[in-house]
Amino acid sequence: MPGFSAGEQRDLALLVLGCRGRLAKMEPVLSDPRFRARLIALRLAVLFHHARRAITTPKVGLKSGARIRATVPARWLKAHPLTAHLLERERDEWTAAGYPMSLG
Repeated sequence: MPGFSAGEQRDLALLVLGCRGRLAKMEPVLSDPRFRARLIALRLAVLFHHARRAITTPKVGLKSGARIRATVPARWLKAHPLTAHLLERERDEWTAAGYPMSLG
């Protein structure tokens, strides 16, 4: 990847590795709050576009720290039950990794 330093290439590779699937494989790097914030943002972006078609994306709020808080309008979630289910699974994945996630 020309134009990226070795460290940037490593970070990009880790983000790609962690953008889907279980978080257990990312355990060594999740302690870095900046990396964790980037990873949760990327994972949510992938989750919201799971159908790979254009959708009206809701306004999503995200706070990442020792605890993660994501907010999505309840009305939008009701109209998109599969995405709501995927968000619940994502919440469970982060909680299992030691970073409790709440949805509101």
